[in-house]
Amino acid sequence: MQVTLDIFYNAVILLAMKQKSIIEKFFEMQDEVFKYFGYTEDWKVIPLDPQLGRHWMICGPEDKSGTSIVYSDNPLTEKSIREGKVIYSGTIYTQCFLSKWVYRGKDYTMVSVDTHCDGNQLLMIFENNLECTDEKLKQLFKECW
Repeated sequence: MQVTLDIFYNAVILLAMKQKSIIEKFFEMQDEVFKYFGYTEDWKVIPLDPQLGRHWMICGPEDKSGTSIVYSDNPLTEKSIREGKVIYSGTIYTQCFLSKWVYRGKDYTMVSVDTHCDGNQLLMIFENNLECTDEKLKQLFKECW
């Protein structure tokens, strides 16, 4: 019986060590993401929220509280904006301890977003090649919503 318990105990220790390794890797990878964007966490921990594959646009100044960020699984078009189907939006979360709220990298952009749902503020990551820069569509979103 003691041998079985020893084997079990050793298995639990090995599993815990493996889990710790996974956790350490997670935080190391998170640090790499922060380095890519030049982001320094301060005062409040804001969770990462990958929005990869989504089309997106920022409707206003990137350094102003209340600026809308809009994102969708489908391309942003006049029709999709007018209908408002499968379009999500929030505002740029201007956390006072951060030096900026939109972090642009070569291939990705990270935006501090307030979803206005259940108190969620997130660091959303988007692909730059899916950004809509059409000023007419940005204005249309402001007018419609």
